Amino acid sequence: MGGINGDGSNMPFYYPGSVAMNGNLFRVLINGGSGSVNTSPALLTVNPLPTIVITANPLIIGPTQTTTILSTVTPNPAATYTWYYNNSVLPGAVSSSLLVSYGSPGDYQLKVTNVCGVATSNIITIANSFALNLVAQPNPNNGRFQVTYYSGTNNAVQRTMNIFNNKGEK
Repeated sequence: MGGINGDGSNMPFYYPGSVAMNGNLFRVLINGGSGSVNTSPALLTVNPLPTIVITANPLIIGPTQTTTILSTVTPNPAATYTWYYNNSVLPGAVSSSLLVSYGSPGDYQLKVTNVCGVATSNIITIANSFALNLVAQPNPNNGRFQVTYYSGTNNAVQRTMNIFNNKGEK
């Protein structure tokens, strides 16, 4: 008889604590062949997993634009930050914020590790604005302007642009 669990085994006994139990005093009653011993009270400290919220503004970016994804981690600071882009680790992205450039649309997520374990944030989707792919400069202008079209990797497709005045005439 005996053992840590009282069943003859020497396996450790774990009691699942919750944040609501933080600050409670606990004692352990140990029964053995020569009687029982009650330990001194021990203060329970429960450290919760961090909670993470990530935000970005704007969520839609155009050519030459960027957006920054910011994280709020509670409790803070976290020991490590690992950013994910479309469910894959983003190499070198290990800070509490992430700068995203045009041409990198997709889903972003943050995993944070502290002494209690790993927590996962919500997912932010950053999109490229196709409406911003065509830029006329200068704007306003006196009728003379330059048009730039950002097409990403497909530069071989021929495109046609029609220009109309304020009366709707070509």
